[in-house]
Amino acid sequence: MADAAPFTISRVLQAPRELVYQVHTDPAHLARWMSPEGFESIHARQEFRVGGTYHYGLRGPGGLEMWGKQVYLEIVPPEKIVLLQSFSDRNGGLARHPMSPSWPLEMLATTTFEALGAARCRVTIRWQPHQSDPAGHAAFDGARPGMTGGFEGTLKKLEAYLASLQEAGPDARGNETSVEYPSDTEMVFARVFEAPRALVWKAHVTPGMVEQWWGPAGFTNTTHEMSVKPGGVWRLTMHGPDGTGYPNTLTYLEVKPEERLRYDHGDFERVHFRVTTDFIAEGPSRTRLVTRMVFPSKVSRDETARFAVDGHASTMGRLEAFLPDLGRRLDWELRIERTLLAPRARVFEAWSRPESVSLWFAPKGLTVPVCEMEFRQGGAWKLCMRMPDGSDHWMTGRYLEIRSPEKLVWESTLSGQPPGHRIHTTVDFIEEGGRTRLKVHQVYTGFAQKLPSEAGWTSTLENLAAHVAAS
Repeated sequence: MADAAPFTISRVLQAPRELVYQVHTDPAHLARWMSPEGFESIHARQEFRVGGTYHYGLRGPGGLEMWGKQVYLEIVPPEKIVLLQSFSDRNGGLARHPMSPSWPLEMLATTTFEALGAARCRVTIRWQPHQSDPAGHAAFDGARPGMTGGFEGTLKKLEAYLASLQEAGPDARGNETSVEYPSDTEMVFARVFEAPRALVWKAHVTPGMVEQWWGPAGFTNTTHEMSVKPGGVWRLTMHGPDGTGYPNTLTYLEVKPEERLRYDHGDFERVHFRVTTDFIAEGPSRTRLVTRMVFPSKVSRDETARFAVDGHASTMGRLEAFLPDLGRRLDWELRIERTLLAPRARVFEAWSRPESVSLWFAPKGLTVPVCEMEFRQGGAWKLCMRMPDGSDHWMTGRYLEIRSPEKLVWESTLSGQPPGHRIHTTVDFIEEGGRTRLKVHQVYTGFAQKLPSEAGWTSTLENLAAHVAAS
């Protein structure tokens, strides 16, 4: 017998494509509509990523339970979802159709979402047996009338659910934190953010930014050390509203930029649980965050859940509030070179002594009344630039690398800029036959507005050239 032709059904829905796609990708939504008429959801657990699964349970008339499983093969937000659909058991294993043993074990299912203007979407569902035998194809062919009725009932529920969401408004559509317990030692949290994945990632890994939202409402944070790389750590103290300090240590095991963070989480003495956070892009401006916590025992999981469930939801709310501000901030790079008519050793020395730096490290017309430096790797420095009108602007920083007389690297912040901003500066000193070529590279992150950095550096290096020439 030839392979059965695919089964296809299509429906035009009175809702924007983005919303229709959203309710196909979130277990909290799927549980409300993805079942035939007369069935209700009793279980929904999802990892919405390629290779991830959706395991669900339904209860029908007379208490009949049916379990299903989907394995995601292709995700093209917000255009297409391709998956393998099968019946399942309570534990997520594959199972035969409870009323048709010859039914194919797996179906290849493709759902496409076609925008029809701003407020309508055509959904097309295509099913066909996957690697089935002739008996499976025959069973599939014989069930077409039943599949039509089942899908029509499901799409009717979807239409009603979309209408209720649109009537309730945007606040009802999403972005609450869901929690599931897939095993006795796990908790899985999920939340959708209306922000690009790169921005959500940046909020998690940038010192000075992550502290602005980390922890439940009312908490603040003090970072003692942060290095987001495999083997690196983030040591911080979380300060509760009553002033109590809570030591925390995150030891990073996997750092896959814009995709995954995996780390052990504990205090300053021992690890309490392991965390994996996946950053899943659902379009250019939408990100699903899925955080899985794995505990050594059910007892420790349950003890943590007493405060972590509400605490995590509150933390995600703070992140959601922080992201729009972060999205308005500016990042940019500056590269500038200058050749000075002085030997490299003299030029490097001009950067290493506060009494020298205070004479030239500012654009023309500005002065440096305060310059304090611990000129060593890890040392701190502080500098005040005084404007012609008498106002002061402070810079503070820390040396990351000092390689005399070849290179300086530091990070710094400026007064008047939002929390979490920073400037990463690298200066290379290149000997060229009694002359010195300076290469300055700066990366500006998280600023409220663009600064005239190139003009400022051009003027400052002119001051340096005059200073070393006169030395």
